[in-house]
Amino acid sequence: MAANSDLSDWRARRLTAAGFAAREAHELANDGRVDLHALLELIDRGCPPALAVRIVAPVEEAQARCASTSATSESCSSRQAEQPSR
Repeated sequence: MAANSDLSDWRARRLTAAGFAAREAHELANDGRVDLHALLELIDRGCPPALAVRIVAPVEEAQARCASTSATSESCSSRQAEQPSR
């Protein structure tokens, strides 16, 4: 368990240093579905943290977001088609 805690703490520190608020950094650090390296690479290239999170969000999250919004099914279908398969 300590190893998981250490890893989570390290991830949170990296995210905080990259510009995330402490609370969001801890939430992201504890979510094993988030690709930390891809997220940090986007930020290093100038992508704002909030947009970077949306880009690397797990596909399930993107699908749930489409289902819960008033977006047309066409726009959600095209966004889902753009997501890489994992």
